[in-house]
Amino acid sequence: MQPAPVSLQPAPVLLQPATALSGRSSPVPVPEKLMFTAPAAVFQGDCVIAEIQTGLAITRAEVSLHSADGEERVRIAAVPINDSLFVAPVPLDIRLAPGEYVLVLTVETGLVRLERKQVLTVQEKIFVKEEIYLDAKNTAVRLDSSPKRIQQIQTLNKILETVDTDAIRYPGPFHSPLREEPVRRTSFFGDTRVFRYSSGRADLSFHYGIDYGIPIGTPVFAVGDGTVVMAENRISTGYTIVIEHFPGIYSLYYHLDTLHCAPGELVRTGTLIAKSGNTGVSTGPHLHLEFRVNAVPVSPDWFFTNTLWSTPAP
Repeated sequence: MQPAPVSLQPAPVLLQPATALSGRSSPVPVPEKLMFTAPAAVFQGDCVIAEIQTGLAITRAEVSLHSADGEERVRIAAVPINDSLFVAPVPLDIRLAPGEYVLVLTVETGLVRLERKQVLTVQEKIFVKEEIYLDAKNTAVRLDSSPKRIQQIQTLNKILETVDTDAIRYPGPFHSPLREEPVRRTSFFGDTRVFRYSSGRADLSFHYGIDYGIPIGTPVFAVGDGTVVMAENRISTGYTIVIEHFPGIYSLYYHLDTLHCAPGELVRTGTLIAKSGNTGVSTGPHLHLEFRVNAVPVSPDWFFTNTLWSTPAP
């Protein structure tokens, strides 16, 4: 069960003293119009949306996540939405230990560096465990170590690691990729999987998306506005589509039968992009839907119930 979104009330940031970029205490007055809001509690595999509202001329804004002992776990550059609003989507890995963490906002104005901290509680989420038995065909695909498959993996990873500051900025809401709801889910986000190969070997992995059990040829639609950055046949995931919705945020669609879009194409929420299939490593007809934030998998259900910013953008 997902927690109800809990946002701290915005409050003026009054930091004394400000740190000059030279490293010395700055005589420059600390600006009061800087507000930093983020959820107070989330689950493993969720995304934390940090909003920075300010009238300052910001040259750099970052949000980092630190464990209680001060270790930095992730650092995300904030993306400007307009002159007064910046957004930093901070992904929480499903393997991040539950407990208290600290979100640290760092802002540079060209004259001073400002910092704001906020406690974040990461709650434990129970993930399903499953065993999957692969026949000889799927075993061969999953264990394929050919240069072609390795190159495909590297190409996809490079896309998912890309944070294009010129990318579209779609705030949401995100919608189901299927017209008919509810649809049977055959696997869930964060499942711990043991693959049993036909050779007798076993392999442990995590499932980074949702699998929908649907017939081959079922229409598949874009979950939100974005730019198609991949539409091709891959060894592991079959016919595959990747859509960029925001700098560093992507939706992925695997095991398709036919593609109805091409790289570089701008799609809108609900655009027909493909028909579902049973291609790649697949034990039956289904659609695999996945979201990545700065390459980190985030629960699709989080995107279905949240937006990327809540403050109205003029």
